[in-house]
Amino acid sequence: MIKYIATIFLFILPIYLVKKKFVRLENTLIWLIILLILSIASLNIDFIRSISNYIGIISPVNFLIFATFLIFLFLILSLLKKISDLNNKLEDIVIKTQIDNLSKKNDKED
Repeated sequence: MIKYIATIFLFILPIYLVKKKFVRLENTLIWLIILLILSIASLNIDFIRSISNYIGIISPVNFLIFATFLIFLFLILSLLKKISDLNNKLEDIVIKTQIDNLSKKNDKED
């Protein structure tokens, strides 16, 4: 019974955080999709057992931990990509601002 309550809570939490504007909707969509996959998998132990045996992991719980690790790795990599994109945009803005300042200095000297 507690796993059903925890699953419902984990679906409500990201929606609540979006409503309070703590996180953006585009970031929570990935979270909700992954949460849906993991919750279906964890609520159906026979499915997890067959997948874990196919992959070669003996215990279904270890498979869920491994899958969660891979999912968090994917999320971290996607966040690092966003950080890199923002860093590149910031560098472009700094360079553009410096060029504008230099051009204004040159215009004042002329």
